[in-house]
Amino acid sequence: MHAQRAPVPKPDRLLATVAALMCAFESGDLDAAMALYADDAAFYPEPGQLLHGKAQIRPALQSLMALKPRMRLHAHVHAATADIALLHSDWEMHGQAPDGSPMQMRARSADVLARGADGQWRIQVDNPFGTALLDLPAAA
Repeated sequence: MHAQRAPVPKPDRLLATVAALMCAFESGDLDAAMALYADDAAFYPEPGQLLHGKAQIRPALQSLMALKPRMRLHAHVHAATADIALLHSDWEMHGQAPDGSPMQMRARSADVLARGADGQWRIQVDNPFGTALLDLPAAA
């Protein structure tokens, strides 16, 4: 007898996780944002810098929230199985730099979400800068 597999999720369910993260950022709710990450998540706060686990991710998100961000996001599900999904998002953030001056960032993200044992989708890999993180060696 074969175990019944969970169905492939509807895109709206996955996109709701990303939308909830944007809402948490804009409202400055660090706890709500952290609840959306898997315990062993990976996060790239900037190109070339990789953080692992919630203990490392939390202060990075807190620093981003200090910018008082306003986000625009257009996300879509690139691929999904019953328990893992790859999302791409075009995002733009407007905020306030530490010196009070206005700042703006934008990029195309590549994020992996995973369904936990409790059935909730959480961010497993948060790569806001997508392929900008590639640091490939020169061809020989």
